[in-house]
Amino acid sequence: MTHKADTLRPLLRCAVVVLCSLLLPLAVFALWDRALLAASHARTDGETFSAAGRHNPTACTLYAADHVIKVTLGFSSVWDGGWTEGVMDTDALTRVRQTLRTLHEAELLTDSAYTAALEVCRPDSGSWKLYTAPCGLTQLVRNPKELYTDADTEHICLYIILTNDGAPLYFNYQNDLGNWNEGPVSDAVTRYCALLGLDEFTDWQYPDWSATVRDFGSAAYSPTAQVYAAMNSNLFGVTLSAASMTPQTFAALNTQYGEEIS
Repeated sequence: MTHKADTLRPLLRCAVVVLCSLLLPLAVFALWDRALLAASHARTDGETFSAAGRHNPTACTLYAADHVIKVTLGFSSVWDGGWTEGVMDTDALTRVRQTLRTLHEAELLTDSAYTAALEVCRPDSGSWKLYTAPCGLTQLVRNPKELYTDADTEHICLYIILTNDGAPLYFNYQNDLGNWNEGPVSDAVTRYCALLGLDEFTDWQYPDWSATVRDFGSAAYSPTAQVYAAMNSNLFGVTLSAASMTPQTFAALNTQYGEEIS
């Protein structure tokens, strides 16, 4: 028995070394992401990121995406670099369904759009892709297999970018049948900011750029969080987006579009 144990001991040590070598990169990346988000980074635009912003997970992730890891959050952002293609599985589709349900319950997704989007949450429906980026970002993309068919579900495109906690930093639903016939609720952007966990900030400003920006819906900006959030819709669908933005940049945009802040 002793001889057998002596024989197995080196094998067990080898197994432990192999296991540690597999787990170590995951631990290092997790610690790196945490340190990356918490660190104070210098910028060349003369702006600084507030302590309150650094302590908010969503604001911090948006800041890191824009100023540190340089990953674009938006339509076709995978072509801008920083994203790695992964495996689209049932767990990923579950995250899509949860996101759709959350947006629908917050009245940010109409009944018809919610029903239509759920119909395509199947592995065999359209072309589903999954991409990941540092800081726990996941992008889920659904394009039709064929752009012009008789099946209604083949007309639906979905672009979703989620944080590790499931906050929808970007959501784009488009249906070329043009069935988006309900306008967003009046406080849509406020509801969206609450979903992102940004409702702790109290200095939100609400620009109205509808006279100069096509399909402008509603928007909000917090100088403390340095976050610009917007909900825009047209005949074909709706887009929800959040981005890190310095007060300097926001002031310049507001001057450019020539509207007063309410």
